Amino acid sequence: MSSLSFRLKQYGKMLLQGIIFPAVYRIFCTKPVTPHTVVFADAHSLHMPFDMQLLAKKFRTKNYQISEVFFDAKEQGTRAAFCGTLRFLRIFARVEYVVICDYFLPVTAVHKRPETRVVQLWHSCGAIKKFGKDTAVDIPSYYRMPVMRNYDLVPVSAPLNAEIFARSMGLPREIFQPIGVSRTDVYFSHTYLTQCRQEFFCRYPQALGKKIILWAPTFRGNAGTPELVGCEAIAKLQKQLPKNCYLVKSLHPHLKKAHGGCAIPTERLLPVADVLISDYSGVIFEFALLKKPIVLFLPDFAAYTKQRGLNIQPDALPGEPVYSADTLPHAVLRALAATDLQKTEQFCNTYLSACDGTATERIFLALTQGGQ
Repeated sequence: MSSLSFRLKQYGKMLLQGIIFPAVYRIFCTKPVTPHTVVFADAHSLHMPFDMQLLAKKFRTKNYQISEVFFDAKEQGTRAAFCGTLRFLRIFARVEYVVICDYFLPVTAVHKRPETRVVQLWHSCGAIKKFGKDTAVDIPSYYRMPVMRNYDLVPVSAPLNAEIFARSMGLPREIFQPIGVSRTDVYFSHTYLTQCRQEFFCRYPQALGKKIILWAPTFRGNAGTPELVGCEAIAKLQKQLPKNCYLVKSLHPHLKKAHGGCAIPTERLLPVADVLISDYSGVIFEFALLKKPIVLFLPDFAAYTKQRGLNIQPDALPGEPVYSADTLPHAVLRALAATDLQKTEQFCNTYLSACDGTATERIFLALTQGGQ
């Protein structure tokens, strides 16, 4: 996307957010809020994101009336996004609870009714890289409308992450509660871990009995113009690994269409992997919960930290930092042989202390009882 077309798109979004969406919302607010109702919504997926699934299951067990509004603005185009937004605004105006897990323009565009409570689950368990208001990369300087507001609850994985997220989102510290991240509950389920392994080896029987090396990098740039770094190094690594190793590539959703990768979602690959290769991705938080070795492949460290910036430096992360493709194979072999995961334990105690397998229950209670 050219800089001119991107800029025009942003001005169009400001027009919608500042005038059209608030007017539509006010029209729908003529009817009262319906008790015991909840809507799950996202503008980056056609189906319910993994981040929401456990909380949705919890609402179903309590017999809430559930609505779903999912569309992919990038893939489906402007018309589909506009229609999806109008449908959401109609529901938003009359629903008791709203669940989102990413930037979602319709929630920020209005003056929300006080009877409606919004929970922002976010799509990452932590924030190694800076995001939102904390970096110039995510939000253009000329974008004058708020990109995050109207949240009543943002669950985070530890008190320290509450500080980071509050600064990044530019919102009051008190709404960031260290009660855990819902999506991490699955990693404490033996059934889930077993199912993931069965699914993987059924699809990739050639990997059975081998050490699974998972490469799961984040994207560079922003969501509108994502870039991938490290492909050549990983291709070289694949040729150099011993025959008892099997390398799997799992790319960020913003990168999959252009670069491919494994079709199995990353959250279902983590239980299978013996070693994770990643960089500044939030996937590191979830893998740390599984207490397995990590390699931090950071070939663009200087440029990345200058452009976007980091909340957590590599020496505070679990795993060995690697800054050159030439030293990556040896680092992976060292990780495969690693037995001392004390650094991972310390990381979990600092950044994941509220993730214990029961976060979804606490989030549900904080959301449904917090406004009472």
